[in-house]
Amino acid sequence: MDGTRVSALAIYRLQEHAGIIKKEIPSRLQKPRKGHLLSLSKNIKKKQKQKEKKKVSLNKGCSQVGTEGPDPLPKDNDFKVEGQPEAGAPQASPLVAEVEKRSRSLRRQKAQTETAELERVLPSTARAEEEREEESVLASAAVGKRSGTSSNQKIKRQTEEPERVQPRTQTVVVEEEREAGPSAVVEKESGVSKNQKSKKKGTLSQTAQGGEERKVEQTSGAVEKLSEGPGKQQVKRETAEPERVLPPAGWREEGRKVEQLPGTAEKLSEGPRKKKVRRQAAEPERDLPPTGRVDEDREVEPSLGAAKKQKIQRQVAERVRVPSPSPTPTPTVVIEKLSGGQKRKKVKRDLVVGDKKKVEGGAKGELVEGHSSCGAGSGAPSLQQVLQELGQIPHSKRRAARLFEWLISPLSVDHFFSWMWEKDAVLVRRGNPDYYRGLFSTAELDAVLRGEDVQFGQHLDAARYRNGQRETLNPPGRALPATAWSLYRDGCSLRLLCPQAFSAVVWQVLSVLQEHFGSMVGANAYLTPPDSQGFAPHYDDIEAFVLQLEGKKLWRVYKPREPVEELPQFSSPNFGPQGLGKPVLQEVLEPGDLLYFPRGFIHQAECEPGVHSLHLTLSTFQRNSWGDLLEPLLPAALQAAMEEDVEFRRGLPRDYLDYMGVQHSESGDPRRGPFLEKVQRLLTRLVQYAPVDAVADQRAKGFLHDCLPPVLSEKERALSVHGLPARWEAGEAWDVGAKITTETQVRLLRHGLTRLVSEDDSVLLYYTVENSRVYHQGEPKYLEIDSQYTDAIEYLFSSYPGFVQVGDLPCDNRKDQIALVTMLFEKGLLITKKPLTP
Repeated sequence: MDGTRVSALAIYRLQEHAGIIKKEIPSRLQKPRKGHLLSLSKNIKKKQKQKEKKKVSLNKGCSQVGTEGPDPLPKDNDFKVEGQPEAGAPQASPLVAEVEKRSRSLRRQKAQTETAELERVLPSTARAEEEREEESVLASAAVGKRSGTSSNQKIKRQTEEPERVQPRTQTVVVEEEREAGPSAVVEKESGVSKNQKSKKKGTLSQTAQGGEERKVEQTSGAVEKLSEGPGKQQVKRETAEPERVLPPAGWREEGRKVEQLPGTAEKLSEGPRKKKVRRQAAEPERDLPPTGRVDEDREVEPSLGAAKKQKIQRQVAERVRVPSPSPTPTPTVVIEKLSGGQKRKKVKRDLVVGDKKKVEGGAKGELVEGHSSCGAGSGAPSLQQVLQELGQIPHSKRRAARLFEWLISPLSVDHFFSWMWEKDAVLVRRGNPDYYRGLFSTAELDAVLRGEDVQFGQHLDAARYRNGQRETLNPPGRALPATAWSLYRDGCSLRLLCPQAFSAVVWQVLSVLQEHFGSMVGANAYLTPPDSQGFAPHYDDIEAFVLQLEGKKLWRVYKPREPVEELPQFSSPNFGPQGLGKPVLQEVLEPGDLLYFPRGFIHQAECEPGVHSLHLTLSTFQRNSWGDLLEPLLPAALQAAMEEDVEFRRGLPRDYLDYMGVQHSESGDPRRGPFLEKVQRLLTRLVQYAPVDAVADQRAKGFLHDCLPPVLSEKERALSVHGLPARWEAGEAWDVGAKITTETQVRLLRHGLTRLVSEDDSVLLYYTVENSRVYHQGEPKYLEIDSQYTDAIEYLFSSYPGFVQVGDLPCDNRKDQIALVTMLFEKGLLITKKPLTP
């Protein structure tokens, strides 16, 4: 056992025994243990003094003794002192008790493990430098002591450092309290009052990354000196040291309790030879990675006033990225604001779903670059994977939202609708040519021309733009491959007006997206030969999403020239090259890129030499504005008001033509004021007669007529009327007559599949399942419903996507329940939970 430790503890015990330091003995330690293995003996004292190799005066204390702190104790401070005498009983020698305590407790496995772990993380070079600095400072202090330095001199540490090294994202509670037992504080006795105590409690609170709290208990960890004379004892402690032993946030043992016992410095000999100074649990923070913390570059100064400063530079990224176990990397997005051909300023950031911060800058037009955000090898799903995923989503509205999220990824949906929808043009550049693979291709267009009845003017247009003029070169009749490809070779762009009529994948994509917008979603496919332009500059009356499928194409997008062209109700005629101004977006689209621009934004596109282009334009929100809602609403409201309100039927003033009209608008006639006030009152009163719900139903009816029919999955087909096993076989009809009973469970096929509309004295149920894939090729499809069935149909609406039992429908009787469900099932509007069998 180290004699220095015994001497320091002996001094502490004698002070306590003499009444200089008092400590309340815990109840669990008050009962003495009989049969003490060691007894008070002069021989033991003599051996201890020999080990110390110096004389220790128990009466005057030690004026120059450095102590080495014992190894850290196990957690929870469960160090037990056996053989502690009861209060008031003759006490055995503190030296002997300490010998026994050190021989039993300080060599336990937990203390050794703790010390080994803490010392292991210390860098050898940094630790050696610290040791050299500490021994130099302590040696200087010892020399000053021997040379008669004033007794009131203190050994101080720099107190500014804890604030500078304090981590921002950690929650730690540090409690320091001097306990009865070993202490690293060397005290000098000289007329000190018996009842004086030396205690210090410090609390340091910091915020942890995960919200956890760690409790670090530290006893005396610095050299202290007691003043001589009857004055009060002053204990000056280093305030930087507790912070240095705190483990950083993100340490692999989050809930760990770290305890540091007294004795951070080793004994210094009286001669010129000095022992190295060791630190326990003071250095680990410098080795542990600063995970989860945001630290600034800072300089940490060694304690004890060392002449040489040790600089520890920490450079931590503003955002600490934790590696994800999944192979999908976090998408990094670059947003560039484009302003009239000016140089773009790039702003890099992580784009998060739900981000609603608007990008700074007043110019319209944005370029969003998504790196490693999608495609093969990046973890993002392909189009085929997304379509398969949609089949696992029970609610059709959520399917539509998921597909649109994939369409504009990595752009946030909330950010798009908050800051770009109907406001800005934006280009999403992905750098992944396979993003839209399987949607549509030139080879598929060639197959359509060969195998389908494609008519010029109805399904296909051939156009080119040369010398500021657009030409449409549509020959009459069917678009045979030889004719179509000959026009292509002559520099004409081929526009397929309804690719959904020929492509099952395009049909499925549009039929899903239309439920997300609540408006028809159409498409055109454009194939442009190299070094050509098909269409003149113009703006459209739709919200446009351009999906680049093959090749490259240079796009120029211009903001509306004047307020009257913003969000127009109709498309524009062709513009010439003059008067367009500077484009807000001028970029080359490559395969996998997405370009969006609102209605009213003028645009033109041309192919560069040596490469063709194929892109698909998705369009929506045509004639879907507030004005389009009010246009039929106001006449209906006026008609209802004239029928029900006499004020609207009262006659006009006989002389109103004498002061109203354009020729009297500036006459200043006093009769104009009351007349205009009367008109305003009637218009305000007109609102209460507006049949808003009826007009909304009529718009829903028109929307269902515009819609594409739904695409059924294999599972839905098996559970619908299309999956019934009825067939012709061996000269007769088989498996006919599958019955629906009151125990059958059913639900609607889609959320937006049907609409109940009241017209005149009838209730009509409009639906989309029998619509054509060509726009408005047939009339609206509907069923006339008896009014007694409306509650049951509304019950089916509200229950979606859950299944309901036929017997639970609110009908008058069992027969009506089965009759209604059978009618809806045979129209393909319902599916059953289990396949029906005859």
